[in-house]
Order: sequence, then C-alpha cells, then structure tokens
Amino acid sequence: MAYKDRVTDEQLEERVRATLDREPRIENPRDVAITVAAGAATLRGTLPSFKQRHAAVQAAKKVGSPVDLGVNRAARFLGSAC
Repeated sequence: MAYKDRVTDEQLEERVRATLDREPRIENPRDVAITVAAGAATLRGTLPSFKQRHAAVQAAKKVGSPVDLGVNRAARFLGSAC
C-alpha cells in the first residue's frame, strides 16, 4: 500500500462504524463501541447473540483492519445471569 493510500486511525474508525451501521444482522450497531489504535480496531459492547457478535467482527474485518474483541471475548447475553 502506498503512503498516500494509508488511512488514519480516525478514518479507519469511521469506516468500521459505517460498515457496522449498514450490517443488517446487527440489531443495534451503536451498542458496539469502536476504538482504533495503530491500525487495529477494538470492538466492545453487549450484543444479544453470538450470531450478532460474529456479524460485527466480520463486518469490521471487511474494512481491512485486524480486529480485537477487547478483554471480554464472549458476547454477553442481555438478561442473562452470567
């Protein structure tokens, strides 16, 4: 990738957000917080199912960023005792 083609962390965050917002498998994409540092996106939040969690990760990867799920690597289920 040429230098002029590189994107800033802020641009990458905007691209990941836009991709998540367009993903129909995610009911509330704004429940996912996105931070980007050194070209790698970290997703944090609570989604109601592992299917939506998987959709969020796949959507972020479409942008071309390595994706980390932060400290909690499992989706938390809304209303669960876990």
